[in-house]
Amino acid sequence: MITKIGWIGTGNLGTSIVKRLLNQGYEVYVYNRSKDKATKLGEFGAHVVPSPQHISYYCKLIFLCLSDEKAVQSVLFLNKNALFRNQENKLTIFDTSTISPKYAVEFSTNVAKFDSYYIESPVSGGPENAINGDLTTILAGHRGVINSNKHIIESFSKKVFEFYTPGKAQILKILNNLAESINLIGAAEVISMGKREGLSLEEMYDVFQSTRGNSRYMNVLFERLISPKDNVSASINVRLKDLHLASDIIQNNNFTPISELVHSLFQEIVNVMDGDLDQTACINLYNNEGDFNEGKKQNETTN
Repeated sequence: MITKIGWIGTGNLGTSIVKRLLNQGYEVYVYNRSKDKATKLGEFGAHVVPSPQHISYYCKLIFLCLSDEKAVQSVLFLNKNALFRNQENKLTIFDTSTISPKYAVEFSTNVAKFDSYYIESPVSGGPENAINGDLTTILAGHRGVINSNKHIIESFSKKVFEFYTPGKAQILKILNNLAESINLIGAAEVISMGKREGLSLEEMYDVFQSTRGNSRYMNVLFERLISPKDNVSASINVRLKDLHLASDIIQNNNFTPISELVHSLFQEIVNVMDGDLDQTACINLYNNEGDFNEGKKQNETTN
């Protein structure tokens, strides 16, 4: 049974999953481009290594948790210390990153040339659920590889979905993220309207909890507004990145007015506020319409 796991990418989400794996008794070797983020995990028992290739010396099962397909491509093939640069050992890659389905299929094909496996493994739930083992993970790839490693996925996932067609997990994850963005911006608009009508956050929260208009992302927004936090679960920039990924799917469909509107709204949001803020800061769009409209005018003038 595998007890050593390699992990590349220790941002907020990656860090939380690694901590969960360590708590579950796995020996984890970690690498991150910004070394200080990985070094902090050393305090929790992880082994910090200087390059992706060093991880492959210790582990044949390696997880990725990276920002985009360019970062994944670099770690797999392009970096001078990439996993498959002069790599003769058979590796199994589980990629928890959310990336373009087209690239996921390409990575699966190219990794197979090294007698290795690439399994799409995008996750939903954020760092707060990762640390408690409550993520949802969508897998796509080789059936046998998925089955033999599923117990590791289940150590940080409450729900696991399996598919065996490359690209399908990423399509599902991107559509999920699109729905999240739609629900989030819709909830922000409704809550802002309620505040202007004299309702308190607590009044709306209590009532909407028991009505059909409620959604998970309405609750996420309420909880952040009622009990403010400094930590970032998912940033506005990450939300916009996910919407960019959805653009190909949007363009493949003839009538997607809501998706297109939400995409444009988040694009405008980053023009007038810090994109590194938590995604729930999108409600400031409604609190600062003047700033938003001014930013929109400036953008139109520039274009």
